[in-house]
Amino acid sequence: MRPHIVESVTALWAQMLLMRTKFAMLVAFDGIFLADEAQQAFSGQGLPNLLEYVRPFAGELHTNPLMREFNEASLDQHRLFIGDRLWLLFYIYRAFLMRNGLLISQSWERRTFVDWRKDSGVSQLLGALLTSDEVAQLKAKNAGGLAAALARIEAAFLHEATRVMSGSKAMADSLSDMQAILLLQNATIGKRS
Repeated sequence: MRPHIVESVTALWAQMLLMRTKFAMLVAFDGIFLADEAQQAFSGQGLPNLLEYVRPFAGELHTNPLMREFNEASLDQHRLFIGDRLWLLFYIYRAFLMRNGLLISQSWERRTFVDWRKDSGVSQLLGALLTSDEVAQLKAKNAGGLAAALARIEAAFLHEATRVMSGSKAMADSLSDMQAILLLQNATIGKRS
């Protein structure tokens, strides 16, 4: 079982690293330019060169190879070996990046900047992992909030991955099961007395 766990965690982490690389310019765009500058560029009033950072997201989203590449279900096979928490962290990471890709694609389409900080879908995704105060802090950053959010998710993923691969998660689950069994046995003995 252990080799499958390590293989599965490694596969998901490799996918996250690939996504980080492929979406790097989008993250850089958010980290360098303020929302006002992005708005001016998309509306044609600012420097058009700013948009080169997010050029891969121009055009039809459903035909965008970048978005299609990461929407495949081939990694679902690993879910069995890693547990729900680690899968959730991976899923949110992927969905958060893809949601941001969608918003930039909409920005191209509408010729107006669709800011992730104002998107309810992003709030729901981040809210699955972070407190509302943490989400508000990330959204309050006028630049760099996207990178900070991704770093938080990556850190949580790595922490949980270490737990899963070390076996401490299985140990904790096993102890929890043992405690439940002991409580049941004590209740059964108490009824007999």
